[in-house]
Amino acid sequence: MSENLPDTISEETIIRRCQDGDHQAFNLLVQRYQKLVYNFIYRLAPNWRDVDDLAQEVFIRVYKSISMLKEAKQFKSWLHRIVINLYYDEIRKRRRVKEVDLEDNPKIEAEVLHTASSGNNPIRSLEEKELERVLQKAMNRLSPDYKVAIMLREIQGLSYEEIAQTLKCSVGTVKSRIFRARELLKEELREYLQ
Repeated sequence: MSENLPDTISEETIIRRCQDGDHQAFNLLVQRYQKLVYNFIYRLAPNWRDVDDLAQEVFIRVYKSISMLKEAKQFKSWLHRIVINLYYDEIRKRRRVKEVDLEDNPKIEAEVLHTASSGNNPIRSLEEKELERVLQKAMNRLSPDYKVAIMLREIQGLSYEEIAQTLKCSVGTVKSRIFRARELLKEELREYLQ
C-alpha cells in the first residue's frame, strides 16, 4: 500500500497512514516507540519476567484501536494510557493467579567480581546497585496510582497537563499523587538520603 517511508516522516503523517491501514507506517511507529514502551513497562514492573510480551501486547492494542484515535498529536498520551491500562489489567490478573514476586535476588558476589575485573570501583558500583535496588523496592511499595503518576513525571518526562490527559483526571489530582509518592519515597529512603 505504501512506498518506503523515510525516517523523517512526521508523527501525524504516520498516525494518519496507520489509520488508513498502512502496515509499513505501523512498523515505523513501532520502531519509534518500542524502546519507550519497553522501558516504561520495565520501570512499572521490573520483576515481571514477561516485559517483552507485554510490550508486544501494547502494540497489538495500538494496532487494533488506532483508528479510534481522534487527534494524532495526542498519540503519545494515548500510548501511555494503553501501557497503564495493560499494567492495571496485569496487576488484577496476577492477583487472581497469586503469582510469586521474586523481588530479592541481587547476586552480589557476581556483581563484585564483574565490576572488579572491569576496572571500575567495586565498592562504589555495589553501592549504586544497592541504592537502585532499594529505590526500586520502595517504588514497588507505592500504590499503582502513585507509581504511575511519578513514573510519568520523573521517568517519562511528561508535564502535569500531559499526565492529567493520560490518566483522565485533573491536574490537581496529578500533583497530589506525585507529591504523595515523593513523600512516601522520602520516608522509605530516609536512611539513604542523609
